[in-house]
Amino acid sequence: MQTTDKENLIRKNNMKIFPWYKMFSWDLLFFYAISFLFLTDIKGLTPAQVILTDAFYPFFKFVLQPISSIIISKVGKRNSLIFANSLINVYLVLIIFSNGFENVVFATFFCSFGYVIKNMCEANFLYESVPHCKKRGEIFSKLDGKGFAYFYLFDGITSFFTGFSYVINPYLPIIISIILNSIAIFLSTQLQEIPKDDTESLKSKDNRSMLQVLKEFIRNFRYGFRYVHKSPRLRSLIMIYSIFYGILVLTLPLRRSLLKEMSVSAENFGIIFAILGVIAAISANRQNLIHKLFRNRTISVLTIPYCISCIVIGLLPFFNLNYSFWVVMIAFALQFIIRGPFYTLIKRYMNNFSTSKARDKIYSVATFFESLSAFLVTALGSLLVEWSNSSYAFLIIGILSTIIILLVLSYMKTRVGLKPEEYKKSEIEMLNLK
Repeated sequence: MQTTDKENLIRKNNMKIFPWYKMFSWDLLFFYAISFLFLTDIKGLTPAQVILTDAFYPFFKFVLQPISSIIISKVGKRNSLIFANSLINVYLVLIIFSNGFENVVFATFFCSFGYVIKNMCEANFLYESVPHCKKRGEIFSKLDGKGFAYFYLFDGITSFFTGFSYVINPYLPIIISIILNSIAIFLSTQLQEIPKDDTESLKSKDNRSMLQVLKEFIRNFRYGFRYVHKSPRLRSLIMIYSIFYGILVLTLPLRRSLLKEMSVSAENFGIIFAILGVIAAISANRQNLIHKLFRNRTISVLTIPYCISCIVIGLLPFFNLNYSFWVVMIAFALQFIIRGPFYTLIKRYMNNFSTSKARDKIYSVATFFESLSAFLVTALGSLLVEWSNSSYAFLIIGILSTIIILLVLSYMKTRVGLKPEEYKKSEIEMLNLK
């Protein structure tokens, strides 16, 4: 495919900046490690309420997907990323001034708004920035994995100091988080829009009305469902991604809730997540190696041990062991090893064999199901913590998720991980839309 010198420079610029952008933008640096302590100790929320606010996060993402699609269509992916990262800062400012559960939920609306736009843009933006070549998927994974590695390493370093800054002043980590996210906003301004599969002008604008864009979103969403329904491979990938994403989202607050129940201090909170962040960074940077080692067993190797680790954590109260804290730490470390490369690899598999037009539809459907799954799973987790405690929540979620994941993996066995020539010709043609 022919590309201009200007477009090649744009692609090189985006590929150079994106890993650094992701380091600052993937999640809330500084605030993440102590957010549970801040909301419970300073804002007065119960552990169940904190987890319930995390359930509102995917619910709002689910509701805001159509308007997010309109924004992306009207202003482009690059400008959408600038807007989305700005919304994250609005969330952080609102959290500082929030009092009570309702205000925190209101602040979460802006966080969800920012991240649903980012989820719909970032992976596709990077994939479009990679030149069309045989190793496009591998280059995408390398760059995206590098971004994850940078983030987890930086998150590990900053988390070490988070607990100590929290002790000095509980609002200090949030202020630092706003500063670091502002760097993400600046880096997103340095990215440049490129045409989709060379079919659009670099200066093309969407002059359609918002109603027309909304109708286009609904039509594309319906077509996206049709693609997923007709493609056993895509259907399988989105099923496993949505379910496992829900588990990943729930275990974020459950880990922090469990540490609080174990009377871990704020300083040690930071140190623990610093170590876990470094572990995730190393793992994320090895995602290509993981793919090459396990090939069509990669998803099984990542998902099953994660679910089993939840069961192990949940069983600890039944055994009065002096070293249970270290068992929890080992289980957490395993979870971060898996979490590191999972996002990059699953999106690499969804990107395979597709064009930009098809990927827009695929990500739209994937975002719909990931948000729905995360809302349902996290709401269940909130009820379990309210009813019992974090350990029992880990046990029940671990058992249920293991059963469901095994069933989905059995379904996927003959549908995912095949060679290109082993897929039906109609499925490959369907994903190569122009």
